[in-house]
Amino acid sequence: VRGTPMVIRSANSLPPADEWIFEARSEDLEKHPIEREIKKLNQSSTVLRVETETASQTATCLLAQKNIPDNAELMIAYCGCEQRYSLKKWEDLIGDLGIDGVVWTYRMNNLKLKDPSAFTYCKVMDDKLTIKEVVSKRAISSNPELDLLAIGVFWYRRADDFFKSAQHMLDKGGDAKGGCCVGATINELLDEGRHFVVFEVDQWIPFGSPFELQTLEYWEDIFHSSILNFRS
Repeated sequence: VRGTPMVIRSANSLPPADEWIFEARSEDLEKHPIEREIKKLNQSSTVLRVETETASQTATCLLAQKNIPDNAELMIAYCGCEQRYSLKKWEDLIGDLGIDGVVWTYRMNNLKLKDPSAFTYCKVMDDKLTIKEVVSKRAISSNPELDLLAIGVFWYRRADDFFKSAQHMLDKGGDAKGGCCVGATINELLDEGRHFVVFEVDQWIPFGSPFELQTLEYWEDIFHSSILNFRS
């Protein structure tokens, strides 16, 4: 992405962490300098090799369980996008010990979604903060661009909450409300009385597919050209 490996650009847009764990397919690690670039980001990063195809996102994330203490804070993030937000607002939010977890979200507003049913959304209560349900692969209203779209970043105050709910969900073959995606584990925890909220970012920039990358490059070129013209 403009000369920076996608995973690095994405990781750089996340909050600071005590430990970084990356998962990548073994064949990709053999073909590309992924591990070398990750070590540039943080020399102590752990790179886990995914040897075989897993059943789902959640199953892939569970491969890292042995590397993470049960009582550690856990953030799971998709590597095909970057986010812009207030770090202070984020730190203030998770400073509330009554919150068990957070889903990062974004409203597309004037931008139409090519396929609204391809995304995950958060239904919230009247306070517009507390999550009452996470819905995957299905639009939740007739105006999905105004809904809270989950952007693939999930935070758990206790990693054990994710591990247990994920394993339970996989054991029963998925969640009717969300299949086997990471967000669906939150429905399990909500049913147990856990308190999850949304964190709405200021800007979400996806570049995980060729179309998204081309769109990003197009707009960056437009803005770069406009700045040059303004200065001249």
